[in-house]
Amino acid sequence: MPAVMSGQPSFQALLALGWSGRATVKPSGCGKFNAEPFPHADTWPYVRALVAAFGLDHCIRGSDWPHLKASQHIDYGPLLKLVEWLFPDPADRGRLLWETPRRLFGFGRHRYPLR
Repeated sequence: MPAVMSGQPSFQALLALGWSGRATVKPSGCGKFNAEPFPHADTWPYVRALVAAFGLDHCIRGSDWPHLKASQHIDYGPLLKLVEWLFPDPADRGRLLWETPRRLFGFGRHRYPLR
């Protein structure tokens, strides 16, 4: 873990919550706390630390698009590309983008008859 993270008690508390297994986190929104321009590589260690602490079964990808309060406009396509860079394994992306949200929100649990 980068040394800068060890001096951030709030982030350490968030990681501890992840290690407890009792919470889910949204490791996205990198454009809101970055120092570097897109693709915000300076935030990637934070995303990786969150995924390590929470596990992909407790991480859910989200987006504020198109309602971003960012210093620059970023279309949704590059944001999805960022997910590919951060999660190069298709199985990991499947867990992040589909399996975990489906389980957490109960998508597909109920079958309603078509009328």
